[in-house]
Amino acid sequence: MKQEVTDVRRQLQQVETEAGTFCEEFAKPQAPGDALGKNWLQEKVDLQQQVRKLRGAYLQKDSEIQQLEKMIRHRAILEENNQRAEAEVDKLYNLIEHIRRTLQSIPEVVGSSAELKGLLKCLGDDLAT
Repeated sequence: MKQEVTDVRRQLQQVETEAGTFCEEFAKPQAPGDALGKNWLQEKVDLQQQVRKLRGAYLQKDSEIQQLEKMIRHRAILEENNQRAEAEVDKLYNLIEHIRRTLQSIPEVVGSSAELKGLLKCLGDDLAT
């Protein structure tokens, strides 16, 4: 169905181009001995069709370029966000390691507190037992 619509649109554009060219040429006064005749008129129609096709191709490529530029901007934003997230993960990891080392340095305090034992165990250290 989509292909049929595309074909009909293409045919409509061709007919509109031909009609515009014919109207334009018939509105001009014709010399009785005009030897160019039909061939010249058909060449003009063909050239106008080529111009229309090229214009359409240009607009399509321009649209594709805009899409690519948008995707590039989004990618840069995502990469920046990823770098920030990785930096945050590193900070959290360093904080956890610092807490673990601190708790390990005071075993007598950790031993007297069930909460600190639980925290140390949660941090992955079996010294809390």
